[in-house]
Amino acid sequence: MSTSNKSAKSFRYFNSSPVVIRLVVLMHVRFLLQKFASVLANVHYHFNLERQLVDTTTYKTRRSAALAEWQLLLA
Repeated sequence: MSTSNKSAKSFRYFNSSPVVIRLVVLMHVRFLLQKFASVLANVHYHFNLERQLVDTTTYKTRRSAALAEWQLLLA
């Protein structure tokens, strides 16, 4: 049995190629990570006592740096 037949039989229940299925799974995982990051950010903001102690520009700078670090980790 050749590898192309074996691969085709593995995905016989799907009307798509393994590459498309892999992309869909990766998109789903990325969506879940973004959802997790969003919830984590909300919890962190809720319990972050420093947000009242610093001015807005400093807080936004730190927030942007943290977002850039998260995006670097997800890339």
